[in-house]
Amino acid sequence: MRIPLSFFLFITISTLVIQSCENKPKNRKVNKIDNLDTPSSNQKPNRDSIAPPTSSQKPKLLHRYGTKPIELFMEKFYSSLELSPEQNRKNYLEGGVNFPLETFYSCLSKQAKYSKKRVSRLTEEYHDRYHIELIQIDSVKENNDIIEVYTNVMYGIYETGSFENLEKLTVKKIDGAFKVERWEDIKLKQKHMPNAQFYKLQNFSERDFYFMVGSVNKI
Repeated sequence: MRIPLSFFLFITISTLVIQSCENKPKNRKVNKIDNLDTPSSNQKPNRDSIAPPTSSQKPKLLHRYGTKPIELFMEKFYSSLELSPEQNRKNYLEGGVNFPLETFYSCLSKQAKYSKKRVSRLTEEYHDRYHIELIQIDSVKENNDIIEVYTNVMYGIYETGSFENLEKLTVKKIDGAFKVERWEDIKLKQKHMPNAQFYKLQNFSERDFYFMVGSVNKI
């Protein structure tokens, strides 16, 4: 049976995410966190136990997913929720790195439906612990002025693992520009959690994943 190329890409990125989480500096000040408990733990992690979930060598590639207008729009949409590895590292070590959201909001219609919790996880104070990256665009279906885009997306969560999620975005052209009307989840395709036993996450489920990152239609 032929294994899709996206699977190897997912495993490669997952390995980089987990390796980077193990590269913890030793001179961090201890601070309490009040919003990142896992579903199976009541103990709050401290800043000493946290490392950025992205590889410091991850390149920023342009036009990775094609050159059609809708493909470029999808790249713009997902990349608007990422910072550079350097900025993530700085936020991890020093804190205080603001995450600009102008580009993300410019991709949305006025009545867009999406998980605000997910956006806050990816962009607020501890955003260096949550990573999102578009792996590929699986398909694009056009019906008059409505476009349905099906995507394969990788999420990295510190001290948890990496997760390949299938998503659907409903896009409409408004005043000549693409706008996301709805961003929803289809299913969690696969997860890579090599340290699940250590963190007592052996029973971590699809619902736990969506509870952790937020979802407009799964919780």
